Amino acid sequence: MWCDQNMDHLEARPLTEAERPALIAMFAHVRAAGWLADQLRRPSPSYDDFAVWSNGDPVGALRGSTRSWFNGNKAFDEFQLPRGPHAFLSGIYIVEEARGTTAATTLVESFVLAAHQRGATFVAGTMDLRADGGVRRGFFEKCGFDITPSGQFGAPTEHLLDALSSV
Repeated sequence: MWCDQNMDHLEARPLTEAERPALIAMFAHVRAAGWLADQLRRPSPSYDDFAVWSNGDPVGALRGSTRSWFNGNKAFDEFQLPRGPHAFLSGIYIVEEARGTTAATTLVESFVLAAHQRGATFVAGTMDLRADGGVRRGFFEKCGFDITPSGQFGAPTEHLLDALSSV
């Protein structure tokens, strides 16, 4: 893990359109964030975009939907789903310099809090276990998610808020 000592003030929040150009500029220097970088270039009515900032500069981003329903979705059959609505975490990226800080957990906590405020009872997503699966698995477990053998992660919103408050 990496830790830049200059990450003394981290703030995660929903992305505003005025902030989007700075986030796009951050991704211009990053090759690894491909899919997510392309998605975040423009807003989507179906998704919520969040960013984490350090001293005024973006150091990470997350896209997810706080208006999802997993009931009947076979991908999430391994979970005991509460009634909806649910939230879907589509993707998260943290610049290398901010890894090892609280940037990623701060970003996930911001998303989970927004999902909770909108009535979501469960947050889930899909993780590619073939690429860096051990680090990703450890991160999502630290946040409070359960992970299935097929790479789905999920947990009740209340449980995640409790887990994230102690990270």
